[in-house]
Amino acid sequence: MQELSSGVFLVADPGIIDPNFSRTVVLLLEHDQAGSVGLIINRRTSIPLTQLLPDASDSVDPNEHLFRGGPVSRETLTFLFRSKTPPKQMKPIFQDVYGSREARVLAYRLKKSAPKESYRLYAGYAGWESGQLQEEIARGDWSVVPADAALLFERPSHQIWREMFERAQQRFVGRSIPRDEPSWLRHRTSI
Repeated sequence: MQELSSGVFLVADPGIIDPNFSRTVVLLLEHDQAGSVGLIINRRTSIPLTQLLPDASDSVDPNEHLFRGGPVSRETLTFLFRSKTPPKQMKPIFQDVYGSREARVLAYRLKKSAPKESYRLYAGYAGWESGQLQEEIARGDWSVVPADAALLFERPSHQIWREMFERAQQRFVGRSIPRDEPSWLRHRTSI
């Protein structure tokens, strides 16, 4: 199993019925003995960033929307930014992805952003107390897979969960499944 750390994806099992986490992919931002914090990356809202950030509307891509990062503190905004060079005042998450919750950093990055650099803005976050996430993983609620910057910034949000769920299933070594077995069993066992 992939080690829990900043920069991994948590892929929700289809059996999760909690509407906050059903069919989600969470990017883990922090994980230590105190607990874990992440962002749901595949819940795009209908709110365009130009509406949310009218003062920066000339700097914001009109096709970018706010994402719902999780059920905790929905008034808290987290900005993820992809850059080949480490941006100042942003925390490294994985590969060339950085994050910040500071409004001034968001404003600065949007004004300085080069056309090839990608970004996402999330409202709220997902949080787990110490040991809670490990219990949920042991119960089978989440698969842990390496994060992927291209998937995070380039895939349509409605495709992310299915692709990551299939990728997580392929990571397990298991028996071959005959075609006549029920489809639910195919998803629980590796191919």
